[in-house]
Amino acid sequence: EDCKDWVQSILDAKKKCLEKNIGVEKKTVLEQARDRLKEFYDHHITQTFVTLVIVANFVVSIVGAQMAPEDHSKEFRTLEIIDYTFTALFVVELICNLGGNWFWPF
Repeated sequence: EDCKDWVQSILDAKKKCLEKNIGVEKKTVLEQARDRLKEFYDHHITQTFVTLVIVANFVVSIVGAQMAPEDHSKEFRTLEIIDYTFTALFVVELICNLGGNWFWPF
């Protein structure tokens, strides 16, 4: 019986603290955005997409090396556009990774 009273007293104190935000540090808007970005980046769907982009880039690089198209040909320009697209995707991925997981808390 004493144990139940003790536990209930702790739960009541916790509820009062949460209501008054005692001992709870409020996060800034940037900290909240960083947390959301980290959650997005660490999500399994995002990680799967990044993995597929890496594999696709590898396959396109192999195809491009095997084709060895002439400079300024249609195939060369197509591979160049695909390469720039992968580069842009990797830059976005890097920004998300850095924003969510690196440096110091905003």
